[in-house]
Formats: sequence, structure tokens, C-alpha cells
Amino acid sequence: MKKRSLILLVSALISVLFVQCDGGKIKYGEPEKLTLTPNPPVEIRIIPDDSISGTISIEGDKTHFHCSVENISNDTIRIFEDVSSWGYYNISFEFTDESGKTFRSTHAEKPWDKNSPMYQEIVPGSHMSFQIDLMTDSSIAGYWKNSPLLIKGNEFKLKMKAVYSVEISEASQRSDVWTGTIESPVIGVLFKRK
Repeated sequence: MKKRSLILLVSALISVLFVQCDGGKIKYGEPEKLTLTPNPPVEIRIIPDDSISGTISIEGDKTHFHCSVENISNDTIRIFEDVSSWGYYNISFEFTDESGKTFRSTHAEKPWDKNSPMYQEIVPGSHMSFQIDLMTDSSIAGYWKNSPLLIKGNEFKLKMKAVYSVEISEASQRSDVWTGTIESPVIGVLFKRK
């Protein structure tokens, strides 16, 4: 356990140095080639803080919106919670700007004082909600690499989708959680600074 924490701490420090050396600019690239799970028992969707207008507000250097993972099967399933490393890194986002350029945002590595796999059971037709704060401050554990908040301006439009991916591991098998990769529908979002 201590070795894993040390590795995560070193990774977090490298990430911080990398972001600071990068100058805080978006890194565009090709969309990630995903192997989606066929007929998954779960769906993910993005819920903007104003779902009618599709607006995600930016306050300071963070946002606040949710992603929902819904059980669409007839069986109860288990999903890792994001309070440990087993669930924390499972959600990422792919963004496309108005010129068609694409970039991906992921949680940066962070150290874990206490870390054990935790999950929630989701009954059929129910969901688990994840609060998303796309922080950019690399001095705070929990920031996002390549966050859209690095884009300048008071408001900007992006197309975005969420990707939820859980790899098969000893912990996932022992906890009997769902494993696989799914993505949300692409939605158009207006990011607006308050």
C-alpha cells in the first residue's frame, strides 16, 4: 500500500511540473480510439448545471456539473465510487471546439492517504451521480489535466462527451464491479464564466 501511494505521489508531482512547464495551454490531438463494450448494462450521460440551456458555469477556476451512470439492465450492478483510486480515474471527457479540434481531459494523478476499493450497488433503473469540478489549479489535488477552463474568454462553446472506463483488475473482480468502456452521447455545451 505504501509503495502504491509513493508511486501516485511521484506521478502527481511529475504532473504538476508538466502542467507548469506547459504554460497552461490546451493540447489538441486525435480523438482516442476506444473499444466500447458491446451491449453494456450501464449508460453514462452529462448533466450540465443548467440542463435546459446546456450551460456549464465557470466560477474561479472550476466548474460544477454531474455525470450520471444508469443501470439499464435487469440486474443489480456494482460501480466503483470515485472516493478511491479505483473509481477516481474512470471518467474522462473528450471535447471538440468550434474549429473541429479535439482534446481530452483527465483527472491528474494524486496521492491517496487512505485508499481501498469502494463501490455502490445500483438497482435496475437507478443511477449513480458523479460531481465534476474541472479544476485547473495544479497545486490542488483533484485538478484536471487539459481542462477546457484553460480556454480564454468569458464564454465558449464546445461539443463534449464523457467516457467511463473500468479495467479488469484484481480489485474489480474481487468486488464484482462492472468493467468495460462506455461513452455518453455528444452534447453541445456553453461554458460561461460568472
